[in-house]
Amino acid sequence: MSVEDSQKCYEPLPVPHIPEKLLSFPQEYTLKPGQQKPFDEVLQHFQDEDYVLPNVEDGALTDEEKFWLSYECMHRYLRAVKWASSKAAIKRLEETLIWRREFGLYGLITHEHVEPEATTGKEVLFGYDVDGRPALYLRPSRQNTGDRSVNCIS
Repeated sequence: MSVEDSQKCYEPLPVPHIPEKLLSFPQEYTLKPGQQKPFDEVLQHFQDEDYVLPNVEDGALTDEEKFWLSYECMHRYLRAVKWASSKAAIKRLEETLIWRREFGLYGLITHEHVEPEATTGKEVLFGYDVDGRPALYLRPSRQNTGDRSVNCIS
């Protein structure tokens, strides 16, 4: 038996079966008549081909940022301003995008960063919830990484 075999502390489990009743997608959001106009304004603002983030060097949106600006994300920000102002939602979205860049969020979490957490078997796909989303079960007793790293914003 090799050293690698003796140090293996887990056996991968097969992916759980998804019951047929869970295979349907969650219901889509339906906007009320007063909500469609602000949503369209926010969507159009960020879909403009010439759009750049204000006051930012190289302000063109990256593919990750475009992916983050989903229907649900815009809906969430519009709900936060109570659908009163698309300009307020746009301002908040832009501030969040700028913060995410300044903080370095896009380069911070990579597969190399999380691999040590996944190799010990402390994360297990453990079935699905009632909406068909995967349930991730974490076993902290399998802790194998060093001191936690704390990112400080000054």
